[in-house]
Amino acid sequence: MKGLILFTFCLGIAEAGFLNTPIPNFLSRPIISHPVEEGRKQGIDELRRDLSKFHWRYNYAPHVFDCSQMSFIAALTLRTMGWDNTYIAVNQNHAWVIVETSPGRFTPVEATTLTVRDWLPYDDIGSPEEMRAKYPDEFRLPPYPEPYLYCRK
Repeated sequence: MKGLILFTFCLGIAEAGFLNTPIPNFLSRPIISHPVEEGRKQGIDELRRDLSKFHWRYNYAPHVFDCSQMSFIAALTLRTMGWDNTYIAVNQNHAWVIVETSPGRFTPVEATTLTVRDWLPYDDIGSPEEMRAKYPDEFRLPPYPEPYLYCRK
């Protein structure tokens, strides 16, 4: 396949190949809380640019590949891209990602469409690892072959 196809992140280089990064590496990565430093990801426009680099390989499928699984994968993807303070928010009907885009300011991301969204009321919030531990039936990898996200050219 032409272009770089990855399990959960895009390095942004023009190379052919596939990187199959196992999920345990992501799950062991700690949440990092720090002030924004030079070179650190910040800003809603930069977040939008990063989100536009991807598209889902599979279509939304309720209870199989839905907002929970997509939020889990999108949150891990954004963390690997340098958005260290990325979390998952949930309410009774939906899950989405929130990303720190400037110090102390968070931006919601609709994981099913990989777009910036408006805020929704939430019942719980946590890191991908915390949400997977609290809600193991919801925040699991789908029963489809990897990769789940493709990089756009």
